[in-house]
Amino acid sequence: MKQSLQFATLWLLSAITLCAQGKNTTFNLQDAIDDASRGDTIVIPNGTYTQPIIIDKNLTLDGKDATLEVVSDLPAIKIDTSKLVTLKNLEIRYKSENPNPRESDNIAAIYCEGGDLLIENSSVKWTRKGWNPNIYAVFATDQSTLQIKGSLFDGFGIYIMEKSEGCVEDCLIINSEANGIWIRRKSSGVLRRNIIARSKWMSVCLGYRAETVIDSNLIINGKLSGIESLDSTATICNNLIIGTESDGIKIGVGDTEMANNVILRSGKAGVSIHPKALFDIEENVIVDNNVGFRRFSPDYDGKGTIDVNGKNLVYRNKTQSKGVDLSSKTIEVNPEFTDADAGLFSLESREAGKMGLTDSEIIQTLWKKWEDGAKN
Repeated sequence: MKQSLQFATLWLLSAITLCAQGKNTTFNLQDAIDDASRGDTIVIPNGTYTQPIIIDKNLTLDGKDATLEVVSDLPAIKIDTSKLVTLKNLEIRYKSENPNPRESDNIAAIYCEGGDLLIENSSVKWTRKGWNPNIYAVFATDQSTLQIKGSLFDGFGIYIMEKSEGCVEDCLIINSEANGIWIRRKSSGVLRRNIIARSKWMSVCLGYRAETVIDSNLIINGKLSGIESLDSTATICNNLIIGTESDGIKIGVGDTEMANNVILRSGKAGVSIHPKALFDIEENVIVDNNVGFRRFSPDYDGKGTIDVNGKNLVYRNKTQSKGVDLSSKTIEVNPEFTDADAGLFSLESREAGKMGLTDSEIIQTLWKKWEDGAKN
């Protein structure tokens, strides 16, 4: 018992919280980080902080009523340790000094290289007007581990690369000037219960042997593909993809399992498939798209078709399929959504059986968040 008490005392000392009460014009955030011990929590006093910071030890940074408003080509926050860093309750407003950075500049509001980072209940906004795809809200690279929960990213997206692992849950990612979420270069990711809206490039882009689970997301009003899997391994299930100007889901030469998604009103195709793709496509609902299923490749000359053997529902697409042979199990009936205007995309059609979303209530919750103010 005595040993247990001694251990508890040591643990409490290592987890001591550094907290400055009220406004403190003399408080220097970088000095507080430098002076903190490993395992400390720094509660940032109310105020606006304009200098970039570097975290080089195991710390928790709690923003409470503070704002980091940084104009720099350096990250607003750079993670320079492999130990766990937690960022919570932060509001970050970021703008790069260089309006036209290159991709190799790796400019990001939060930059993590070889680190272990948790972001929760935070807001990261891009404040410069104008388009540039080479600036990121979060950039995780070099075998980083990244967890993001319940946070807002407005104006730019999340980039996970170079054998990193990322989990993004319950977030709102809107108005990205490029991809909403980009996972590539042998990295892996899990994306669950997010709203990803109005991305100017792909809402979710997977490339160069990424491995990703994309489960129960609302992907809405993107400019290019809702989900594009280039040469990756992807499991895509229980997502609502709606209003994409190009393809709902675009499957490249990787290995894709796609089940129980609802894809509506895509400008090009509900599902586009490369002829060299490996795929398993089952129980999806593809409705009101320009084309239901289409074959694509740079040298496609209209000859040859791709076989989709799974059972799927296609309905009221201008063209049901183009360059794709659909299975005899394909159903072409009205899915009779329970209440699409209210975000309830479960199916009332008896012929549809258990096709479409496996958990329509999750999607309805996301839809309600979108309708109740997220889209504004």
